[in-house]
Amino acid sequence: MNIPQLDNTYIANTYARFPVTIARGKGSLVWDADDKVYIDMATGIAVNSFGIADPAWIRAVTEQLCTVQHTSNLYYTAPDAQLAQLLCEKTGMKKVFFSNSGAEANECAIKAARKYAADKYGADKRCKIVTLVNSFHGRTITTLAATGQDELHQDFQPLTDGFLYTPANDCAALKALVEGDDAIAAIMFELVQGEGGVTPLTQEFVDCIAEICAERDILMVCDEVQTGNGRTGSLYAWMQYGIVPDIMSTAKGLGGGLPIGACLFGEKTEHTLTAGTHGSTFGGNPVVCAGANVVVDRLDQSFLAQVSERAVQLRTGCTVSTLRQSKGGYAVQFTTAEGGTENLRADAVICAMGGAAGPQFGTDGFGTRFAADCGGQMRPLYPCLTALQCAKPNKSLAGIRAKAAARLLDGDRVLAEEMGEVQFTDYGLSGICIMQLSGLLAPGRRLRDPVVELDLFPELSEIELTRLLARHAIQTASDTLAGFWTGLLNVKLGYALWAAAALPDTAPHALPAGSWQKLAHTAKHWRFEGLAPCGWRQAQTTGGGLALTEVEPTFQFKGCPGLYFVGETLDCAGSCGGFNLHWAFGSGLAAGRDAAKHLCSRKR
Repeated sequence: MNIPQLDNTYIANTYARFPVTIARGKGSLVWDADDKVYIDMATGIAVNSFGIADPAWIRAVTEQLCTVQHTSNLYYTAPDAQLAQLLCEKTGMKKVFFSNSGAEANECAIKAARKYAADKYGADKRCKIVTLVNSFHGRTITTLAATGQDELHQDFQPLTDGFLYTPANDCAALKALVEGDDAIAAIMFELVQGEGGVTPLTQEFVDCIAEICAERDILMVCDEVQTGNGRTGSLYAWMQYGIVPDIMSTAKGLGGGLPIGACLFGEKTEHTLTAGTHGSTFGGNPVVCAGANVVVDRLDQSFLAQVSERAVQLRTGCTVSTLRQSKGGYAVQFTTAEGGTENLRADAVICAMGGAAGPQFGTDGFGTRFAADCGGQMRPLYPCLTALQCAKPNKSLAGIRAKAAARLLDGDRVLAEEMGEVQFTDYGLSGICIMQLSGLLAPGRRLRDPVVELDLFPELSEIELTRLLARHAIQTASDTLAGFWTGLLNVKLGYALWAAAALPDTAPHALPAGSWQKLAHTAKHWRFEGLAPCGWRQAQTTGGGLALTEVEPTFQFKGCPGLYFVGETLDCAGSCGGFNLHWAFGSGLAAGRDAAKHLCSRKR
């Protein structure tokens, strides 16, 4: 059975799936249909709290499954009552509503916030909810409206009204927004923005939210769908900020692999939802809750302390200023996104800082500069996989694409040929086949007279093309170039090719017979001279860098235990087609594995 084919035929195409069919798993490992093993770093997008097929979780779920798999919420069941008790005792919250997902939990939080305001201040008096720019709260119409990302709102208008957006970690903007509006019922936020680039909220900003909410009787709503259930080293992220939310949502890791969401209410809001104001057929399902009880019970202080100890710390939006050896390890100093300075010490450092390509995306070439400072043998840097500038570009062709064979010549010597789509630009030539050729213009190659030659009809010989053009002129009997080129070539491209062949401005069918051979030759050998690679902003990758002879097969820098250079910091530039990404990932994986061994050896 071809599972991908079956999936593509019958399942809505809402996910860009990887070409992997997961067949089974155990712990942090999964196996595909071909029995290839993978490390499950995503854990089902933060869902499988204790891995796949955890024995304690399986036992609890199967025992409950053998008792009763589901019953109406009009009756009591033990698993959901016990889970609610656990959550309230561990958080200090007062009441819980169970649903099936994070989006549903957030829907509940939004409804409860608006009902609290309606009960206290009257209907429609306070109905607005403030969320953060780049936030993510779900994909239902209402939670999509709460999500502060304009690109996700397209095609789904009109969304639910009543949401305002303010930048994360900007106290002044938040204060200005709230002070100018008396209709705000709640401020809803993630302590760490997941979809917005893994951006933690600052203590100052969270304190600002808490102060505003207390002063104006605005509810504080924490979305802990992604950050909850031990993922930040505390049961919920808000516990690290010295606050207690009025409403909190959670999901994902709560169920250990089965669908569940929960909305928790504090003292102010515990009585807001009453009979008939909200519901969920499958919310609080006993099988799911039985598994969730195992998860929450195991998230004790001892376990959370281990999470904190082993935690990966992320720093985003930072610029490394210095990196040096220090006390048997390495000292890193960098400037934070807020403009401050921070120092870290590390036993091992992997320099995966890229090269100089794409400076608009944050690269600054620090990795290669640091490699040079370490005494490494360097190769000159040059833009690689980039478009080419020409001495005399035809700006009228800008934006036109054509399939062609592109040859790079040095004088009469053919250096390389690529087949593919060529894009004409106002400065020269682009497209994948042109980018492939650009690397041959690297420093040190000393080409005397580099020329790109385009063959716009690569499937035909020059003789065959001559006959085709002559026959086409007779068949069309057109008095205009536009009429002649229709069906053969883009009309603008045809005009330019006609001019390049220096043919007279006359009706095509009236041309002398020898003209067609001249036009065919030009179409097969259209030359673009005065070539130069475009700059770093257009380059897909960096050529040059630290010589490969300077690193071990593990990518450890020679003579420096625990220091690694990978990816674009090294002198290894591949062709288009994913080779450079493979090099980056592969070298990073090899270095990471060796760095782990290095750390283990130091501990022994």
